Amino acid sequence: MLQIDPEISNDLIGSSVRISQILMNLVGNAAKFNENGTIWLTIKLNKKTSDGHCRLFFEVKDNGIGIPKDKQAVIFKEFAQIGNDNYSHKGSGLGLSIVKKLLKLHNSEISLESELGKGSSFSFELNLFENKNVEETCALAICLKDKKATEKAHILVDDNKINLKITERMPLRIV
Repeated sequence: MLQIDPEISNDLIGSSVRISQILMNLVGNAAKFNENGTIWLTIKLNKKTSDGHCRLFFEVKDNGIGIPKDKQAVIFKEFAQIGNDNYSHKGSGLGLSIVKKLLKLHNSEISLESELGKGSSFSFELNLFENKNVEETCALAICLKDKKATEKAHILVDDNKINLKITERMPLRIV
């Protein structure tokens, strides 16, 4: 389930590649350890200042197997994996380590709440900036009509099904 705060501007400036990597790792893990459950992705506007600074809250939550308390600190280390006989999950054990490092580049941290057998919630906050010069980032429909606007456009193309589903429903374009 995807829930995006309607108060979030359509024109935010940030690293779409980094944000996509963070969300893909978190949503991918949620799917991996939650075969028949539900995954929620929530994006909320926490704060917006008059000069265009926006503080967004992101949460990826699932009702899957959960993470034991004694393993919660370990999962953010490189190549760390926790075993579970009921799930056949494969991976390098780098996803959460990458998330932690990418968030550090944005002066942010990942938070985890989890209870064994009841799921997990990973959340973080990011500071983005509202694009006051909307002419530089136009919607695709406008760009196709205006050749000059097309030259300035930043368009993200992705064939990953989860990325496409998320970006389909996101009201914001991150450039």
